[in-house]
Amino acid sequence: MTEAAFDFAGLEKYCDQRNIPKVVWICEDGTRITGKREYDKRTNCVVGFVLPLKNGVPQANKYFADSEENIVSYFENSTPKATIAYLIIAQPLSANVPPYVLCAFGTDNKFNHNDVLQRWEFIKVEAAKFNIRILGFSSDGDTRLLKAMRIASSLPNENSYHYNWPWFAMDMKNEEIYVQDTTHILTKLRTRLLKFGIQLPIGKYFISVNHLHELIKGCSKGLHRLTNWHLRAEDKMNFSAAEKICSIAVMDHLKEIPNAEGTSSYLKLMRYMIDSFLDQNTCLESKIYMSWYSVFFLRIWRNWIKKSRQYNIKDNFLSDNCYLCIELNAHSLILLVHMFRTNHQLLQPEMFDTTKFGSQACEKMFRVLRSMTSTYSTIVNFSMKEILHRINKVKEVNDIMFELKDVFNFPREKKRESASEIKLNFEFDIENTVMKALKEAIEDLSKLGITKVCDKDWQNVDVNLLKSNPTEMVEEEIDEGEILTIDEEPNIDLMLTNPSKDKNYALKDFSASIKDSDVTPNSPYVIVNFDGKQNIVKKSSLVWFLDEGNEKVSSDRLRRFFAPKKKSSVPPRKNAKKIKKKTYDESTDEDSTGSFEEEYVETDDDNILSALEDNEPEPELHDTQLVIKIECEKYYAVFYDMEYCIGRVLETIEDNSTYRMKYLKAELDKFIWPRVDDIALIETKFIFYGPIDLIGSGPFSLKRTDLVNIKQLYKRLKRV
Repeated sequence: MTEAAFDFAGLEKYCDQRNIPKVVWICEDGTRITGKREYDKRTNCVVGFVLPLKNGVPQANKYFADSEENIVSYFENSTPKATIAYLIIAQPLSANVPPYVLCAFGTDNKFNHNDVLQRWEFIKVEAAKFNIRILGFSSDGDTRLLKAMRIASSLPNENSYHYNWPWFAMDMKNEEIYVQDTTHILTKLRTRLLKFGIQLPIGKYFISVNHLHELIKGCSKGLHRLTNWHLRAEDKMNFSAAEKICSIAVMDHLKEIPNAEGTSSYLKLMRYMIDSFLDQNTCLESKIYMSWYSVFFLRIWRNWIKKSRQYNIKDNFLSDNCYLCIELNAHSLILLVHMFRTNHQLLQPEMFDTTKFGSQACEKMFRVLRSMTSTYSTIVNFSMKEILHRINKVKEVNDIMFELKDVFNFPREKKRESASEIKLNFEFDIENTVMKALKEAIEDLSKLGITKVCDKDWQNVDVNLLKSNPTEMVEEEIDEGEILTIDEEPNIDLMLTNPSKDKNYALKDFSASIKDSDVTPNSPYVIVNFDGKQNIVKKSSLVWFLDEGNEKVSSDRLRRFFAPKKKSSVPPRKNAKKIKKKTYDESTDEDSTGSFEEEYVETDDDNILSALEDNEPEPELHDTQLVIKIECEKYYAVFYDMEYCIGRVLETIEDNSTYRMKYLKAELDKFIWPRVDDIALIETKFIFYGPIDLIGSGPFSLKRTDLVNIKQLYKRLKRV
């Protein structure tokens, strides 16, 4: 496979061989790769650089390795290297047909929604030349693709209501359908529920993960199958945990938890998301009913938040990204039904498979590519060149399995073919179904305390177009640590590894075995000049020599989703140097197992938190400390770069300029004493709120006013 080349001819042949209609669904996504630049002898190009975009389309064969001058210029001109492999996959809608990789290219993830729109237009035009019909496009919530989808589908478009449907804001004349991946929507909903400090009020109730913790503590695990592992906020992409949280058993037993009605309604939304797109056993009418129940529920709830003086959309509702994904999918589901009703010849009923209307084909392909290693290998790192080679292997394996399916038994294919086919009924009244969903949504919200509902509350989408960030790949950034710089062990003929800028290549010379006349622009060798003479070296060796240290993707699945953050001038929290001594354990942690613990106390050498390390500029944290009265044995909020901490002042040091503090450990919205004391010296200027009164005897909680004030002040200080 050639990087950035759209293989429509191969897709046409793929469909013809299997005798299936040329109707496909397009999805696209990216995954982290090492930044290794390599020579590809099949295309005679250097692979691993970011390909320039022309009308949104990456330009193939841009970095030809036809001479030493050209190869060196690619590195000397600071051409950015690709850190993400971007796949565009075509999923045939016929049953039991694997997806087909249409295009793959390396990128630094810097493009905008206009590039996406232009690329989609190019794909549609080129596909038509091969008689391939593209039914729709999918992505995983990327803000740039979501904005492109809103523009392409005219959502919202209040001036073109269909018939008398004031609740339907999309143009019914759209030729393509746009859907956001439901799996990612579920993980976003779960992340919002588990995110520390987020309040989700709804009527007279609050949506809170604490209700699930109470369920785990107060109800037998055998009844609901829920564990604390499912409530870990660190794993933001854990779909199985999201599915478990909103299971029927959990929702049934959550009714026994006091004041959990709001949380139950939130889990019901999550359940409806799964059933409407991911459950093949759900009938089509129920899919539309569940999708539009969720939309009406969220519209009314959102407008209730907007009318409130106490709450706001940013802090007390779903993210705009997640909400718009749900709106888009509900509208697209009706468009799909309409399209299948009016185009019987091209679109067969069995093609209506909502599980294929997402980006999971990309995710599955990434897993397949990572799994294509030797028996005892667990490596997940690969370069752009290696991905292209592995994609070729995937295509060959699929072809072999298809050609030999009558000769050999392939269990994976047999399992896919044995999946039950559901006959869908397209003949039902869409408007009547949607109105039933509206009625139930209003009734459920009334039970929660939202009783005053006007027509505008459930008719309008009312969200401005999202601002697309050209460097954003996921909705929420996580900490640094995904990418590690390493030195690779190349498999090349190397005499000396001492790269420099003065052409002291010291690479193996093949002049004795290869004639100068045999070295052509397309050969795997190149003539270089150093030490006053010409030498013939391998292009792969020269590219490796010029390449710098590469990056390594973490083998931890969680850390592969991390997006590096910009460095801050505020120093990160550092653990003080500690010495061990025996002392009585004051911890009230319920997990404590003894009356004596090993306490760690810091030494006096170089352990005071300071903002002047490494000559970094000191941030202005306002003068909040001037109005805070700091007293021993009182609790205060302390500013750190990555988080704020709650600690108790143990003693004053150096004329009230520094304090010794003992920190609490945060667990969701509760605080406990850690098993090993966390003590540090803190300068006065980093104490930004207090004193604070703790509620309870352990685990502790904060007053709601204190918690809100701390978070708001911390956000302001972070922006300085």
